[in-house]
Amino acid sequence: MPAARWTRPATSADPERLRGAPLALLAAIVALGAALRLDQFAAQVLLDDEWHAVHQILKRGPASLYVELRHADYGIPLALYDWAIARTVGLSETAMRLPMMACGLATLIVFPLAVPARVGRAQALAFALLLATSPLLVAHSQIARPYAINVFLGWVAHWAFLRYWEGSVRAGAVYAFATALVVWMHMVMAPFMLAPLAWAAWTIARERHDRRARLLRLVAVAVPTFAAIAMLLGPPLYFQVQAITGKGGFAAPELNTLRGAFHLWSGTSSVAVALGTLALGAIGSPAVWRALPEARTGTLGLALTAAALAIARPEWGQVPIVFGRYLMPFVPLLLLSTAVGAVTVGRAAARRWRWPH
Repeated sequence: MPAARWTRPATSADPERLRGAPLALLAAIVALGAALRLDQFAAQVLLDDEWHAVHQILKRGPASLYVELRHADYGIPLALYDWAIARTVGLSETAMRLPMMACGLATLIVFPLAVPARVGRAQALAFALLLATSPLLVAHSQIARPYAINVFLGWVAHWAFLRYWEGSVRAGAVYAFATALVVWMHMVMAPFMLAPLAWAAWTIARERHDRRARLLRLVAVAVPTFAAIAMLLGPPLYFQVQAITGKGGFAAPELNTLRGAFHLWSGTSSVAVALGTLALGAIGSPAVWRALPEARTGTLGLALTAAALAIARPEWGQVPIVFGRYLMPFVPLLLLSTAVGAVTVGRAAARRWRWPH
């Protein structure tokens, strides 16, 4: 797709950059989000699936962790990280959770700063507040499972691919690295991470101009991305593919699965508040869709992931909290659309009733 079709990132001349009071307000919101995430962070104990990696590193070395997936639910790179800290500084709950906390805090800062030039300053600040107080994002910043990493690196990968498509070779390297790492860590994320390649292939097939150049550009990033994934996941899949196939073919997601997951994504048990979130998100989504090409590739990725879950029917995949975690990259997209919708409704009300502020 030609560069003119993509909305370009903000520059120093953009009038909608956060400066002065808005930047101070953003700092206060980030501080709030950080306080929620760091509260009692060092005092927590391991729970549920967090124990899987611990059990593995107690009896296995790095070579075994790399080539043998087994049935236990853990990610290879996180298990290798846990093994390394256990053999150096010593294993602790806090050390195990540091990568997730780092990505959770980075999400608070990077995501709001990426959107004001494209959706507006007020919308970006509302987005930051929703990110800061999202119960699902707060909780998974404190848990030694890969979901906070998936959210942050997943959207970074989509942003990087679109910058690569505009001409940045370095951004292409960022996309390939982030995609390979996330897929290695959590294979269910593969459809979301690889969706930009499918989107680019579709645009090449649809539009004839510069087709050869764009095809070569797609191949130049797709080949190293797939090669890295094959190098990382090839050995464990070759030796123990049954560890993956044995986790499929269970109950399919149901309507209650989606309903429960949406309550988690919107961060409320209230039906009224969840419906309000859905309504505001629907109002704001057209503007987000037009302004952010990442929203388009991300929506494709989420749709492909949902389809893969429906086909594969992973174990516990029909449980709302499990299904909701698999599709957690939807949360920032939902919250951004909700923020844009809320500002749109607020401004319309101000005009209707002639409120001075």
